[in-house]
Amino acid sequence: MNRTVYYPFGKIRDVDSLKMLNAQLTLTKEIAKDPSLNSYELMRLAYKNSFIKFFKRSDTGFFEIVSARMSDKEITLPNYVHIGMALEDFLDLYFEKNINRYTQKISTVQLISGVDGIWQYYHFKNGVLSSINFNSDYTFNKD
Repeated sequence: MNRTVYYPFGKIRDVDSLKMLNAQLTLTKEIAKDPSLNSYELMRLAYKNSFIKFFKRSDTGFFEIVSARMSDKEITLPNYVHIGMALEDFLDLYFEKNINRYTQKISTVQLISGVDGIWQYYHFKNGVLSSINFNSDYTFNKD
């Protein structure tokens, strides 16, 4: 399976690496509380109508995705997935068998990593990637 299912932005350990994901993104810090009122620092990268929110796990040392909404063409994932990408090109990145004959019926591709608790949704309109949403099993504010 493609490693980007588990880490869509790669394994990131430090804030400088977060900043280098995309020059368009602005980094801000947020303080979040979990249901038991413990405080945590989240990193939010934003650009126009898009954002990606990360939490650094103390046990692994990696930043993990809390949530993301991307709809701006300027945002590109490390594996070159981007808004405006053709559905066929997207499918070629993730699937080995030729499933292009089904593309007319596909409007959303969902990738799930149950072990890591992340769900990725890639939304297509007329065969073109129009938005990307990531969700996780973290209970922090997702917006």
